[in-house]
This record gives sequence, structure tokens and C-alpha cells, in this order.
Amino acid sequence: MFNKVVECLQLNWNDSPASGTNTISDRVQERECRNRSIIVIPLIALIFSLAPLGRGCPHEGSDHRLLGWTGCWIQRQLTIESAQPPSKIWSFNLGKVSVKIDPKHPHLLMEWPTSSGKLWRFRAGYRWDANARAYIFPAIAFKKVDEQMKEYQL
Repeated sequence: MFNKVVECLQLNWNDSPASGTNTISDRVQERECRNRSIIVIPLIALIFSLAPLGRGCPHEGSDHRLLGWTGCWIQRQLTIESAQPPSKIWSFNLGKVSVKIDPKHPHLLMEWPTSSGKLWRFRAGYRWDANARAYIFPAIAFKKVDEQMKEYQL
């Protein structure tokens, strides 16, 4: 199946759009290529998202990393180790939403209450990890939590 997708890509690459021939067989072949791509592309993404056993990301917690071992490699390259904690946080509220920004190491943190008394949290950018004393990047998360993020309570 993968070979057929490669064939489709090669055919599409070699076709000249100026030829003007668009026969029924060409359209059928294009549809078959599109259908194969719809199946194969998610399979390729799944393969990259499976992390090999025994190899974790820097300062990995219970959450899973996007892109598996590829994402871990990227994170290892971009993490700032032995760093100082954030000293300046821009903070403001938009209604019930608490917004905090770390201008030194770009990080956006948004938290807002749920009806159950917990908080929704969205964060993206360089995340400060107090236990590791490091800025971990790329970090993006959307989850329900019990309390505000302690690292950004200045």
C-alpha cells in the first residue's frame, strides 16, 4: 500500500498541468491515490507518535508527548537546563480567565474555573519546571486541574 502511495505522489509530481488531458481513467486514478493517502498518512503519523520503550522525554511526567520519540528529540534540543525561575510575569484577568505571560522565556498560561470547582488550564511556550529547574520547550497543554500553577504565582 505504501508503494502505491509513493507511485501516486510520483505520478502527480511528473504530470504537467498544461497537458489538458483529464480522462475518466485519470480521474479514477486520482481518486484511488487520494483514498490511499487518507489511509497511509494517519498510519505514518501513528508510527511517529509511538515512543520506543525505555526512552523518555526530558523531565517527562505522566502526560504523553506529541510525536513520540521525534517530539522527545525536539524537546531535548530546545529545553534550557540549569535556568533561573521566572522573575517577571505579566498577569491580568479577562473576566473569569486568568492570563499570565512570561516575557523572558515566551510562555502563555490561561486558567479559568469550571462548574465543578476545578480549573481549565491552557499553556503554550517555554514552561518553567521548578523540580527540574529548567524551561521545557515546546510545551503545550489543555487540561483540567485542581489548583493554579504554582510556578507562576509571583
